[in-house]
Amino acid sequence: MASSSSQQKKGANDDKLRINYDAFVNFQGRPDLNYFKTLNSKEFIQASNETFDAEIYPWESVFPYVSGGSGVAPHQQIQYDLARGLISSAAAKERLDSLATIDNRKQIRDLAYRNASLMNHTLSFSKGGKAYSAYGSGAYTNLVSSQPGDKNSTYKLNLRQDLQVGKFIQLNLINDLTYGVNSAKRNVQITPNFYPYQLLRDEKGRNLSMPYMGEVSEEVRNDFEARSRISLDYNPLDETNYGHTESNNFLSRNVLGLSIKLWDGLKLEGTYGYTKGTGKNRDL
Repeated sequence: MASSSSQQKKGANDDKLRINYDAFVNFQGRPDLNYFKTLNSKEFIQASNETFDAEIYPWESVFPYVSGGSGVAPHQQIQYDLARGLISSAAAKERLDSLATIDNRKQIRDLAYRNASLMNHTLSFSKGGKAYSAYGSGAYTNLVSSQPGDKNSTYKLNLRQDLQVGKFIQLNLINDLTYGVNSAKRNVQITPNFYPYQLLRDEKGRNLSMPYMGEVSEEVRNDFEARSRISLDYNPLDETNYGHTESNNFLSRNVLGLSIKLWDGLKLEGTYGYTKGTGKNRDL
């Protein structure tokens, strides 16, 4: 979308003011989670059953706390419980078959991502004469990423002035100011490579906990919580609202161009610049 207008100053045919406005919106949608082909829940549980071996990877090597380690996923916990004789084959099969019927891809698409878009508004003017001309613009850009709650706005001012001083001196000055405001929540990057059976919310709309995504098994976590009286639970969707990061930045760029005619065929030309930028980040 664009519009323009002009204002003519009487007696100055070469000194016309022109004003232009343009804007655009680009809708980008959500990421294509089906681009990379991954196993569905049924295929994943089948592959896990075929490759699980409690002799090669015994429970004693899995459940102890190891720095940088990981918890035990639900399907693995069922398989180890069966191998340790804690549940029957029928119970293990029933639980694994239940996991095989779950598909979390729609929840990932709806809860972990949003439609992305890019919007820009620009207002500019130009005014030209033999001795002086100027061009300026102001722009606002709003970037909506695919991560829920993130904000990214940019404000920009630009001004170029050209001045002819007599017959021998030409000056041009460019000023460019940019101010950005950003914020981001504690979003979790959930991809189609995640366990295909793990839902993010239950049927009542409650966010689901996934403590096994941490570094300890359920047994060790319960022991640590009993000793410390501190919860080691982990809920990805709740985690999003536990904090956020704010940042703003400012950049000023200024360029002066000078051309002086000293003699026929001899000029003195120079370009001088000054740039200053500041930034501030806060974790809340």
